[in-house]
Amino acid sequence: ALDALHAASNGSIAPVALAPGMPFGEVAVDRAKCTLCFACANLCPAEAFIAEPEPVPRLRFIEARCVQCGLCEAGCPERVITLHPRFLVDAAARGEARVLHEDELFCCTECGTPFISRRLLASSLERLKGHPVLGTEGVERLKLCPTCRQRHAMMG
Repeated sequence: ALDALHAASNGSIAPVALAPGMPFGEVAVDRAKCTLCFACANLCPAEAFIAEPEPVPRLRFIEARCVQCGLCEAGCPERVITLHPRFLVDAAARGEARVLHEDELFCCTECGTPFISRRLLASSLERLKGHPVLGTEGVERLKLCPTCRQRHAMMG
């Protein structure tokens, strides 16, 4: 019935705002602070988030799947997700996987292999800066891909 109503309106029906707690809606991600850790995708019971680590780290979202449970918002380590309860009348738009955020991959400083999103690495480096146990060398090791990091650990 809603699809027929939308078709009859020539697509002119705007999204309908809903009260908090309603099981329909979208999410907003603060792109300036999101590190693409994909915690939201791992937490989402409805698989509304799609984590694409390669070839470019990308987070996509399908609004039709979102039940506004709030697990993504509560579990986001950067606290960059906001729920927006609404009903998007356009079924095609509701079912489309749209990009919420994407970033470039950082390349290993030793072999050049791309392996982590630039923002996730920058966030990790910032959190560990001045760590008394890791020191500068340990923090710099984070810029190595897992294979090079393992080789360094084995060499002593």
